[in-house]
Amino acid sequence: MILSGITVIEFSNIVAGPFVGELLATLGAEVIKIEHPIRGDPMRNKLVFSDFIALNRGKKSLALDISHPEGYDVLSRLVRRSDVFVENMSAEAVRKLKIDYDTISKINPDIIYVSIKGYHPESKFADKPLYGVGAEFLSGLAQITGFESGPPVRSGIALADILCALYATLGIVSVKYAIQKGLNVSRYLRLSLIAANLHAMTGYFINYSLTNKLPKRTGSGKFPSLTSCPSYDCFRTKDDKWIWIGVFGDEHWKLLVKIPEFKCLDKHEYSRLEDRITHSDKIRHVLENIISNMDSSELLKKLEASGIPYTPVNTIADAINYEPLAPNFSIIKYDNKYCYIPNFPIFGLPVKELTEVPELGSNTREILLRLGFSESEIESLIKKGIVKC
Repeated sequence: MILSGITVIEFSNIVAGPFVGELLATLGAEVIKIEHPIRGDPMRNKLVFSDFIALNRGKKSLALDISHPEGYDVLSRLVRRSDVFVENMSAEAVRKLKIDYDTISKINPDIIYVSIKGYHPESKFADKPLYGVGAEFLSGLAQITGFESGPPVRSGIALADILCALYATLGIVSVKYAIQKGLNVSRYLRLSLIAANLHAMTGYFINYSLTNKLPKRTGSGKFPSLTSCPSYDCFRTKDDKWIWIGVFGDEHWKLLVKIPEFKCLDKHEYSRLEDRITHSDKIRHVLENIISNMDSSELLKKLEASGIPYTPVNTIADAINYEPLAPNFSIIKYDNKYCYIPNFPIFGLPVKELTEVPELGSNTREILLRLGFSESEIESLIKKGIVKC
């Protein structure tokens, strides 16, 4: 695996930082998650523990109180032996705990240090707290999500956090590659949730710059540069199922109107995309009327035979049981229950199957012994509440 032999210190919680660690662990790195010996990661709370499982499989847990001088000595020893340091703590906490880049890089000048914050690291808001959901509202993403007649809507997943973690992982791998190539690159990578969210929305900002028009909330279809594309959306069937149809270009439109039920739309005035946008409301009304009188199984068979893009709108349970998606899942056992885990999405790249979820401090003794602490020293640290094993 490409990151075998790499040791990562993950001093983070909630989503963005832990997802960086999970990705690096998948690529073969040893990821040591540092948690407070009493509180641990807030995501260990049973109300959100499924997310903790998703974000922390395959890691080692070191339960350590670094606010104590002896605890900070443990951290310093670990930093000297590590390759990457990831933190997404508040700027105030980073300064208070002395885990800022300047301090950590003095302990180990070769370490790659990744800092994830809410705002741009060089803005006057750099120290201001921000969660990923806030980044969606601040960036304008929520304002273009949902239906035009409804309120702004957040994403169904922690999108800003996930995007930021993906960018961070790309940065870490890029720096490691550059170092191997002998290039002089910074080992200090600073990311922000808002910057990651904005970068993913580049097309929307270009469109606004060129047209001076704000994009509308477009529901489950359409594009930011189009006011309406009537056949690129979700439709409700007779048996109360939802089907997404992806007919956008003229070639796919020709395939759609060959289906007997849709032949009534095979008109010259609808042959071009521009024409269909002009007559959007009329075409959509016809499509909704036709599809609302078809069973989902009947419609799906005809869409499959036609060759146009489509999908059923699945629930989580549907996705697990949907045959075309089966190769995308693995099954692990946790707490005497079987869990479906989506596989890493880069096929052909050797990755580690992550199954174990660390208990708080489950790897503390192992790590301390590796750092040169004796059993008696470890017992002393336990009694003082500096570590938990």
